[in-house]
Amino acid sequence: MYPSGLKANALLISVSLIALTVMLGVRANTVARVHIEGSKALLERDIPLQQMLFQLDAAFTAKQQAQKKWEITEDVAYGELFAKYGVLEARIIREVTEVWPGFDIIAKEAANGGLTEAHIQRAQEMLISEKAAALRDAREVAAGLLRVMTVALVLSIVITAWLILLLYQGLLHPLRRLRDATARIRDGELACRMKENGVSELKEIAQDFNSMAARLETLDQAKNDFLATISHEIRNPMTALKEGLSLLASEEKKLSAESQKKCLSACLIASKRLEFMINNLLNLSRTESGILERDFSRRNIAAAIQTAIDEIRPIAERKSISVRLLAPELVFMSFHWEGIVQAFVNLLLNAIKYGRESSIVDVMITNEVPSPNVEIEVMNAGADIPHDELPKIFDRFYRGANSLKQQGMGVGLHVVKKVVEAHQGAVSALSGSGHTRIRISLPKTQRLSGAASFVGGGHG
Repeated sequence: MYPSGLKANALLISVSLIALTVMLGVRANTVARVHIEGSKALLERDIPLQQMLFQLDAAFTAKQQAQKKWEITEDVAYGELFAKYGVLEARIIREVTEVWPGFDIIAKEAANGGLTEAHIQRAQEMLISEKAAALRDAREVAAGLLRVMTVALVLSIVITAWLILLLYQGLLHPLRRLRDATARIRDGELACRMKENGVSELKEIAQDFNSMAARLETLDQAKNDFLATISHEIRNPMTALKEGLSLLASEEKKLSAESQKKCLSACLIASKRLEFMINNLLNLSRTESGILERDFSRRNIAAAIQTAIDEIRPIAERKSISVRLLAPELVFMSFHWEGIVQAFVNLLLNAIKYGRESSIVDVMITNEVPSPNVEIEVMNAGADIPHDELPKIFDRFYRGANSLKQQGMGVGLHVVKKVVEAHQGAVSALSGSGHTRIRISLPKTQRLSGAASFVGGGHG
């Protein structure tokens, strides 16, 4: 409960603090008036100037990357990107010069010999130097304010002592309990909870704290489970790869040509599994760091799916599973090539993993002219997924009853979901009568907001 007379005392404290604030404000206005206009102009110029220098650095870096890729691949698209970023770089240089006359020397050097990383760094150093000068002026103003604050210090001490005496039992003591609980959470005691009592505001804080602690405990358990799964899943293909290479390198065991072929095939499959795991983990990392990809272009999605089929074919052949693409030869639409290939690699790996040996996995593409969407279905023959698990198989780290006996990290189908959502599409699953179908609907054209990142998780 609040201490007796808290409202009246709080009012007196508020009036005293307001009076002290007014006094400080009047004095601060007198001391700082001569500096405010210059500081204002500097601030109004500095923020957009920093943004323009950042944009200039980004354009320069992008131009350099495009040039390197063009030199390696001689792809016309990279040449066009190089020219585009060159024009953007020149425009930003003009804008920076207009805002900041001190940049004119660097602009002339860039015009004569081309912009370099040194130019951008020198511009940033010049800007920092100007900021340092402004900071010295601010310190002089602060010295004047310090004298005012010294005068007000005695009043502040009195008011603070009054406040401590008044609020200790009602506020500070519960806050100490919060501090202690926070320290316990920091030290790893995630099961720590606070008592939800006291004034309403503190009770709400305790409730929020307990919710946060419960969430942290859940995430910590998920992290531990995920790391344990990763270590197990990566160890198996690494062991297979190591043993296979050891056999091939052994001088004591002379393998026949057929045995060598089988050994190399096993090594290839193990390396493919490692590659797929790493790709999914990289996509998961991109989402966690907030990186967005914008690389949609109009291409043949049937060719992208065929690329995914070619990547997983050695794994399918190991179970004598045939993968068929039933689609028109050309199905043009706007999509992210690497994202779609990764999504269908994950889908096909799941279809193979949970499919029966010597069965068929069908990938069917339907492209009806009146429809704004391309419909894609991946079907395999194997054990049915329980009906209550179907809505969960696209969740990150989820592994259903059928998957517990199989290797996997619970990452694959969540990648599929995020890639499809990045394309403004929809994905669903049906399972029954010994067949499982994953249906994907993708729009043929993309809005600008559709370019988003994609990440990991799922049934496999």
